[in-house]
Amino acid sequence: MLGIQITRDTAFHEDLELESIDLVTFAGHPRRALRTGRRPRDFLSQMDLDEVIELRIGDITDFVAKRLAERG
Repeated sequence: MLGIQITRDTAFHEDLELESIDLVTFAGHPRRALRTGRRPRDFLSQMDLDEVIELRIGDITDFVAKRLAERG
């Protein structure tokens, strides 16, 4: 994993070798910073397993940006 360039297209599972439980754990961390009432964990809970496996950095980035924009 050393030397990998992280971009919007980097896949959590394929490129970073994270399992779905790792994504759920990861998604719980930004909730205090967002303070929008909708946590990334909630975002993941609406996906089926195949969608979670295909999740990319850009998907999480878009979610966070949207929540922050809604906050004003």
